[in-house]
Amino acid sequence: MYFRNYSINTGKTIRLKRIFDESGKAVIFAPVHNMTSPKPYNGQVDVSDAVDKAVAGGANAMIMSKGFLRLSANKWNGQVGILNYLFTYAALSPDPIKQVAVSTVEESLRIGADGVCFFVGLSTNNDSEVIEMLGKVGDLCDRYGLVFAAEAEFPGFYQSQQSHLEKHGVEYLKFTARLCAELGCDLISTNWTGSFETFADLVDYVKIPVLINGGEKMPEADFLKMIEDSVKAGGSGCLVGRNFSEAYDVTKIVRAASGIIREGIRAEEACRGLL
Repeated sequence: MYFRNYSINTGKTIRLKRIFDESGKAVIFAPVHNMTSPKPYNGQVDVSDAVDKAVAGGANAMIMSKGFLRLSANKWNGQVGILNYLFTYAALSPDPIKQVAVSTVEESLRIGADGVCFFVGLSTNNDSEVIEMLGKVGDLCDRYGLVFAAEAEFPGFYQSQQSHLEKHGVEYLKFTARLCAELGCDLISTNWTGSFETFADLVDYVKIPVLINGGEKMPEADFLKMIEDSVKAGGSGCLVGRNFSEAYDVTKIVRAASGIIREGIRAEEACRGLL
């Protein structure tokens, strides 16, 4: 697994160890969709409960909004990594995938986060602003020793994976992921590219840890097979929202994904554990 040499940045080294376990794998839960979606997601109404269930299943890091991080401050014990979300969508506006800055690196440090999460979904009118901010955030994260995670994904969370692949193609994901790596990200999550071969090619092209993004809600067997294929292709774990929080049993689905990622359990076996 490729990691940058952080010997001169003690803070970043320590914080990365709360995002990745000793094997270099990460299971990250993102209960922030009610901030980015024009419709509510019931599994993420009680964020504190969702976080407890995900941690019980083996999630070792969370992406949080600053408001709910403050509301749940008493529950954090220093063992679970926390990434503060820097951007959201103007979801009810005429341009619903335009990104809006809602927090900063400095605020993330102040509220106790280990790092920041930056969504990079290009093909909007503010692409140049997003790329400029990406570079600035990378500089500030290095300055303050915070982990810099980016969601290098198709633009818009709430369209089908297949429609995105047909419209943008795998090359879009490769470009966006490599851009994030070039501008200083420590890890990225990205969408499933459609095949083992293309995902392995993306992982090799990016040269920093790549996590599979959960994407749209799908049948649990399909979701776990995607996790298995991504890890076999060189992925370093997962960053998942809806496919965890909307599951019938959050703890069991997180435990199943964690077993695939950390222990090499096959998806079929992991599915049996959901029964």
